[in-house]
Amino acid sequence: MIVLAAVLGAIVAVVFLIAWLLTGVPATGPRVSEIDERLSHEAPIRPLTVEQANQQWPRHLGCRLGYCSRKQAILHTLRAAGATPDIDATPDSCLEPTRRGGRHAHRRRKP
Repeated sequence: MIVLAAVLGAIVAVVFLIAWLLTGVPATGPRVSEIDERLSHEAPIRPLTVEQANQQWPRHLGCRLGYCSRKQAILHTLRAAGATPDIDATPDSCLEPTRRGGRHAHRRRKP
């Protein structure tokens, strides 16, 4: 008897879930990519290692130092270690120009 009630409850739950999904109600709230983008510019919880700072540097090349706490932490870590960040570094996955040149930034021409 209990098993029958559990199976019936599961069937009802599945029917309600399918009906909810078929109504096409759009998801509300920020998308995961928006949350990731916002959090990636906040100050890190723990101090960065030199390796982490070098990995994250290309992503923050276009950020303004006064607005990006992550870029400030990266520069602090690299300067404390005596390492100079590579200004021309670009992420492997992104071939787009950086935003340093403003709205109409172009890739640098090779000599």
